[in-house]
Amino acid sequence: MEANVKRREWVKTAAIIFLAILLVLTFFSNTIMNASLPEVAAQQVSSGAINAKIRGSGTIAANETYDVTISQTRKIASVKVKVGQTVNAGDVLFTLEAAESDELKQAQDALESLERAYEKALLSASTSDAQENREVEKARAAYNEALVIYRQYSTMDPANLASAQAEADAQLKQLQRQLKQVQKDLTDAQSDRDYTDAQAQVTELTGKISGYESEIESLQTQLEDFDNGQSQQQSLQRQIQDKQSELSAAQAVYESDKVFNEYYYNLLMEVAGQDKTVAAALANDINELTNRLANHPDTGSEENAAALAKECSASYALLSGDQEKIEALTLELSRLQEDLRNAADSTEGSRDKIVAKLNEAQQNLTQSERKLASAEDAVKRFEAAIERLEDQADAVSDNVDDQQAEVDKLASAASAADTVKSAKQALEDLVFAQSLGDTASLDLKDQKEDIEKQKLAIEELTKNADGQEVTAKVSGIVSEISVTAGNTAGAETPLCTINVADRGYTIKIPVTQDQARRVKVGDNAELVNYWGGNVTATLESVANDPENPGKGKLLIFRLSGEVDPGTNLTLSIGQKSANYDALVPNSAIRTDNNGSFVLALVAKSTPLSTRYTATRVDVQELAKDDNFTAVSGIGAGEFVITTSTKPIEAGTQVRLVDEP
Repeated sequence: MEANVKRREWVKTAAIIFLAILLVLTFFSNTIMNASLPEVAAQQVSSGAINAKIRGSGTIAANETYDVTISQTRKIASVKVKVGQTVNAGDVLFTLEAAESDELKQAQDALESLERAYEKALLSASTSDAQENREVEKARAAYNEALVIYRQYSTMDPANLASAQAEADAQLKQLQRQLKQVQKDLTDAQSDRDYTDAQAQVTELTGKISGYESEIESLQTQLEDFDNGQSQQQSLQRQIQDKQSELSAAQAVYESDKVFNEYYYNLLMEVAGQDKTVAAALANDINELTNRLANHPDTGSEENAAALAKECSASYALLSGDQEKIEALTLELSRLQEDLRNAADSTEGSRDKIVAKLNEAQQNLTQSERKLASAEDAVKRFEAAIERLEDQADAVSDNVDDQQAEVDKLASAASAADTVKSAKQALEDLVFAQSLGDTASLDLKDQKEDIEKQKLAIEELTKNADGQEVTAKVSGIVSEISVTAGNTAGAETPLCTINVADRGYTIKIPVTQDQARRVKVGDNAELVNYWGGNVTATLESVANDPENPGKGKLLIFRLSGEVDPGTNLTLSIGQKSANYDALVPNSAIRTDNNGSFVLALVAKSTPLSTRYTATRVDVQELAKDDNFTAVSGIGAGEFVITTSTKPIEAGTQVRLVDEP
């Protein structure tokens, strides 16, 4: 019994543990799943009033366009305009190659075929008639002979000779004018004042440079000789050094002698009254010196005076000799130093003059070389231009000769063509007279009439042929260019399209019928995020939208100001304030191929949490301002998704912002 109770307790405990683990796992699995779901923000649908504005986009279009065309197929040489360019009537838009049109060439080929067929028929008819009529045979032979002569000069149809001659003559005259101009340019270039001045400058500067080079070479030689030679300065400097040594030695001897002899010398000078002349005389006259010393208060006795006289005489002679030697050496040193200064001034001045002249010559050489290089470049440019003109003159002269030969050949062909024409006419007259009324004669007349008709057609094509420039017939802005240079444009095929400026511009904005009822003709619209210029948009009319029959309308605005055709604009036109049952944030509105919709938030409760799912709800936009859009198809109180952290679609499970 006790074992059964324990077993039941164990089963109960195990069940509780299992349920607890299951609960924990369920909680964590929900938490992990919620963490991986897109996080969304939602806002409740409310009712209220908004001052809505109708917004829409469209492309600016001109009220009237003009297609630029040509009457015959031609090749485009160049395009003179670009898309967006403003043009005036008469402005050149395109240039065409100076070749005949395809239509004219085809007409000329057809004429040649008709004339060849007629000639064959005429010759065939004349052959059968010639067997019976000698005159016909002679006329036929003359015609054949004239044809042979004509074909020696030209293979073209004689009818085209006149235009070919006129064209050849015009080309010859143009080449002659070109040759005359080239020859004039050549003469002007050869006699150009700048050219002749440059040539003279080259000659002059070449001579100057040669002179400067010689002068520099001479000055450099002088400078080298001056620097390498033994100068007087060096000798004087050595003598001064020697003399300074002698003077120093003499001064040293004098100072040594003064030690023992200065007293006696001074005593003698005292008794001589400081007069060197008297002192010199007393030094040589011992007796007189003794007498004077005897009277000196410091002498004492005559014997002492005699002894002092001898000492004073000897001392004076010694120190005077020393002083004289010092004075002589000092004087000689001064003279040498003066000589050195004079020699230095003279030497340095000479060298400076040489260096100055050398520097001046080198500067002149450098300047002359620079001027020479410039002059030579100028001469080379002129000579290159002259050479080009000479080559051009030779080429044009050859072209003139060739064209003159072509003109002469065409003149001969024209003369031969006249002979062919008269011979042909004579043969025709005889054949028609011989075969009057028969089938061959009638066929020939029909062929001749066809030839005349074809000639008239060619004349008409020539008269109506486009020139080499295609000009604008109206003023406006080029909106499209359909051809490029080098391409062939067919007759009546648009080369470009011009928006006629004075006809104005419009823009069409698609709206719903409800939105169309909220505006009236004459209302002005605002341009959203447009900085192209001062532009106004006025509602001109409201029309049915052919792309949305029965449901949509087109608001047609008249634009004025600086507009650019082809530009996409967004317009905003105001409505009066109105109450709506359902307002949603603008960020909640989504669109796809099926129209506008919102993603509503649908909640489903579970034992552990609430699940949220995004559900599509199709709506129709009724009005809009900067923050809210009035819609139908959803009721107030529901929640719509405004933002999400990941892309979502209908049926996606989501979690709310700040939801664990």
